[in-house]
Amino acid sequence: MPSYELTCIFHPSLSIDEVSTLVDRIEGEVASHGTVSSTDVWGRMRLAYPIQKVMEGTYVHYAIDIPGQTVALIERWLHLQESVIRHLIVKGVVAYEKAPQSIAQGMRERVAYSPRTEAEASEAVASEAVASEAEASEAVASEAVASEAVSSEAVSSEAVSSEAVASEAVASEAVASEAVASEAEASEAVASEAEASEAEASEEKTN
Repeated sequence: MPSYELTCIFHPSLSIDEVSTLVDRIEGEVASHGTVSSTDVWGRMRLAYPIQKVMEGTYVHYAIDIPGQTVALIERWLHLQESVIRHLIVKGVVAYEKAPQSIAQGMRERVAYSPRTEAEASEAVASEAVASEAEASEAVASEAVASEAVSSEAVSSEAVSSEAVASEAVASEAVASEAVASEAEASEAVASEAEASEAEASEEKTN
C-alpha cells in the first residue's frame, strides 16, 4: 500500500489525557483502513497565524500506509473532530526518521511538550476574551475620536462660513456708504454750479 504522512494540530485546551485519547482514536481510525507505521507527538508549538482564535496547538505526526481511495474518507472523518483544528495528509516520499538532526527533533528541542491543564486552558480562554474586549474598546474609542474630529471640522467650517458672510455684509455696507457719499458730493457740486450761474446772471443784469 502507498505510504502517507498525516500531521494533525490539536486544540491547545486539551489536557495530557485528552491528547493521548485523541491520538489513539486517530490511530484506530487509520488502522481500520490500513496500518500506522509510527506516531510521534511533536508537542505544543506556536502557529504562524491564528486558527479558531488560538495561536498555538499540539502537533502530532503519523506515518501511515493506506490505499489511495481511503484518503478522502480519513480526511472527512478528521473534519468532524472538533479538537483537530488542522490536518494534512501528504504522500510519503522518504521514510520518516526520528533522528536528532531531523526538523521534528529540532522543533521538540525548542518547544517542550507540555499540554495545558484545565485550569491553564480556562486562563487562556479568559485572557483571549479580555484581549478581544480590549481590542473592541480601542476600536470604539478610535471611532469616537474620529467622530469628534469630524464634528470639530464641521464646526470650524460653519465658523469660517459665518465669518465670510459677515465680511461680505460689511463690504456691502461700505460700498453702499461710498455710493451715498458720492451722490451727496455730486448734488453739492450741481447746487454750487447753479448758484454760480445765478450769480453771474445777476451781475449781467446789473451791468
